[in-house]
Amino acid sequence: MPFPTSSFARAGQFTDIRAIGQGASGQVYYARDNLGRNVAVKEALPSSQAFQDTLARFQKESKLQAGLDHPNIVRVYCLDVDPTTQEHYLVCEYANGGSLDQHLETYGTLTEPQAIKVTLDILAALDLTSSNGIVHCDIKPLNILLFTNAQGQLATAKLGDFGVAQERAERGKTVAVSTSYPGTPLYMAPEQANTTNILDVRTDIYALGISLFEMLTLKEYKLLPGQPKPPNLHEFNPVASPAIAAVIQRAVQDDPRRRYQTPQDMADDLRAVLRGTAPGAPVVIPATTSGTPPTSQAATPIPVAPPRASRGFLPALLLIGLLILVGAGGLYYLRRSSLPAVSGATVAVTVTPSTAIAQTPSSLATTTTAGEPSNTATTVASVVAPTTVPQPSILQRVQARKRLLCGTGGTLPGFSYVDPDKTKPTSADWSGIDVDYCRVLAAAIFGSKDAVEFVKLSTAERFAAVLDGKVDVLLRNTTWTSDRDTGIKKGTIGLDFGPTIFYDGLGLMVRADSKVTKAADLADQTICVARNTTSESGLIDYFQQIGTSIITRTFDTTDQVYANYAARGCAAVSSDRSQLYVEQNCTRSGTFKHCLGLNPDEHKVLDEVMSKEPLGPVIVDNDSQWRDIVNWTIFATIYADEVGVDTAHVDEQAKSTTDRRIKALLGIEGTTGRDLGLENNFVTNIIREVGNYSEIYKRNFVDTQLIPGDPGPNKAWNKGQGGVLSTPPFTHP
Repeated sequence: MPFPTSSFARAGQFTDIRAIGQGASGQVYYARDNLGRNVAVKEALPSSQAFQDTLARFQKESKLQAGLDHPNIVRVYCLDVDPTTQEHYLVCEYANGGSLDQHLETYGTLTEPQAIKVTLDILAALDLTSSNGIVHCDIKPLNILLFTNAQGQLATAKLGDFGVAQERAERGKTVAVSTSYPGTPLYMAPEQANTTNILDVRTDIYALGISLFEMLTLKEYKLLPGQPKPPNLHEFNPVASPAIAAVIQRAVQDDPRRRYQTPQDMADDLRAVLRGTAPGAPVVIPATTSGTPPTSQAATPIPVAPPRASRGFLPALLLIGLLILVGAGGLYYLRRSSLPAVSGATVAVTVTPSTAIAQTPSSLATTTTAGEPSNTATTVASVVAPTTVPQPSILQRVQARKRLLCGTGGTLPGFSYVDPDKTKPTSADWSGIDVDYCRVLAAAIFGSKDAVEFVKLSTAERFAAVLDGKVDVLLRNTTWTSDRDTGIKKGTIGLDFGPTIFYDGLGLMVRADSKVTKAADLADQTICVARNTTSESGLIDYFQQIGTSIITRTFDTTDQVYANYAARGCAAVSSDRSQLYVEQNCTRSGTFKHCLGLNPDEHKVLDEVMSKEPLGPVIVDNDSQWRDIVNWTIFATIYADEVGVDTAHVDEQAKSTTDRRIKALLGIEGTTGRDLGLENNFVTNIIREVGNYSEIYKRNFVDTQLIPGDPGPNKAWNKGQGGVLSTPPFTHP
C-alpha cells in the first residue's frame, strides 16, 4: 500500500504527507516525522516490477549516506520496512529548493559566481567521499539538491542519491567495477564505459565539470555536434570568463591523468576565478595526491530570473548513437537516469520544490541555512561582481514551453471547477470564468484555447506560486486590494492585478426558515468564514460599522466553511455573493459533482452587500510586456462585447466590416497585436476560441443556473442599466 496508508503513517510517525514526485518503484513524498523534521520519503513497493533493483539502490544509498556526515551531503535518516506489507521506505533529508536540474529547467542558467558556489559545495562533498573510498559515479544536476533559507535564498547545495556509488575494497586501494558501469550516459567519464577500468574521485570530477558546463549554458555537453572536446564554452555563453572555461576544460579531459587530481585542486582554481586570477597550469601526468579538504564558499543567494523554456532539440545522429548505447530506455533515460551497476530499472525522482529560490538584488549578500554555518567569511560578492546572462521574458518562456501555466482553484463551480473524480483531467475537463480567461490568454498567444495547463492552487498557495514563477498568471477568484497589490513581495518582486473580470461583493447566506432578513439580525450569532481572506476582514469591518457583535468561526478552506454551515455549525456563512449563489444552486444546476447537497429553496442570500470585491488576474510586477498582454487580452473580450463582436460573427466581421472600431480590435488596421509581441489578429483568435465577455458569463453562470437574474454590474457599460465593465478603446493611427 502507498506510504500515506502505511503502518508508520497510521501510527502518527509521519504527518503532513503529500506526494511530490515519482520513482521507479513508487511515489516520493514530503512528510514531517515525529521529531519535527521535514523529510522526503521514497517508497519501494513489492508490487512494482522494479522493486528488487530499487531496494538494492535504497540499501546502498542508506548504508553509504548514513555514514557520511557532511553539510554538503544529503542526510539519510533510515530505511524502514512495513512489517505487514514488506514495503520499504527510504527516509531522507528534504530539499526545499528542489534539484539543480529543476532549477535550470525552470529558471535558466546560473551566473558564473552562482555556478561556482554550487560547484564548490559539491567539491567539498567529494573530498569526504573520496577519503572514505567512495566513488559516487552519478554526479549530475538531478542529484545536486538545493536548500534555501527562510527568505527563499539558496544557502547550500548538497549531493544526494548514492544508489550506484562504488566502494573501494580498502582505504587507499582502488578496485574495478565488477559487472557493469554505473552512471548516467551523458555525464559518465570515458573510463566508466569499460568495466576493466579503475574508478576514483577523478571520475566524479569529470561529471561535475560537465554539470558546471550545463549550469552556464543549459547544454548537454555530449550532445553538441561538431564541437571540440571539451566544447567551446564561449560559443554558448559569450559572457563567461576565459578562466572558468579553462577550469571546465581541465575537469573534462578524457584522460583521468590530465584532469584535476583532487577536489581541492579544482576548488583552488575556482576560487582563483572568483579572485580574478588565472587558474593554476594543468599538470600533464601528475601523481594522485590526497590534499586537504576543500571548504564550501559562504552561502550566497541565487537570484531567480523568469522561468525559461525547455532545452533544445537533440542532434539526430548523436541521439541515435546514444540510444544504441543504452537500448530502449530512451532520451529521458539518457539525460536523467542512472545505469545501475546491475541491469534493471532505476529510481529517477522528480521533486517539485515547495520553496523556489527567491529573486534577490544582484549584491548576492551572504546568507546561511540555520544550523549550518558558512565555512568561510569570504562571499562571492566581495571578490567579483555578478555576471548575468540575458533571461527570457515571460512571453518567450510561455512560447518556448508551448503552453501557458495558469494557476486556479478547481473547486468552485462557475469560477474554476474540475471533476474531482478525474485523476488525470484534460484541459477540456475544466470550466468556469477564471478557466475561460486562462483560455483567452492561451488563444491570444497560440491561437488555441487548449494551449494551457491548469495548476490547482489553494488560497494559501496562490500568491507564492505567482512570485516563485510556478504559474504565469493566477486566475482564482482573487480580490484586488491595495495591500495585495503593493505589500506582497518576495525580494524585489511584487504582484500586479489585471482588469477586473467579475465585480463581486461580500454577502451572507442563511437558512430560508430563519427570521434573518438583514445583517443586524445576526447579533451574537456565529458566522462561518474562510480564514485570512478579504471575506474575514470585510465581515469584521462591516459588523463593527453597524455596531453589531458576532462570533466568527474560521476555517482554512472554503470546503470546510460550507461543510460546517451545512452541518449547522453556524447560523450564517459569509463569502463573495457569487460564491454563495454557486453553493446554493450547485445541486439545482445538475452539472457539477460533489456539491454540498444544499436544497436551494431552503437557503437564501441576503440582499445586503457588505463590501466590494473586484476579482481579476494576478501576475508578477517585473515584466511590463506581460502585464500589457494580460490587460489587453481581457480588455478585448469586453470591448468586443461593447461593439458587437461575438463567436458567431467574428470571421465574417474580420472579412467585411467597415466599422473602424472593429477593424482596430481585430487587427485589420493598426499594429496592437504586433506591438504586444503577438499575432496582429490575436483578438479574432480569442473571440473565435472563447467568446466575448457576455458569452463567457452566460456559459458559466446563466446556462448552469448558478447565478440567477440580471448580471448586475457584470456587463458592458452600454449593455443595460448597472453595467460597469468598460475598457480603453482599441484604436490605430
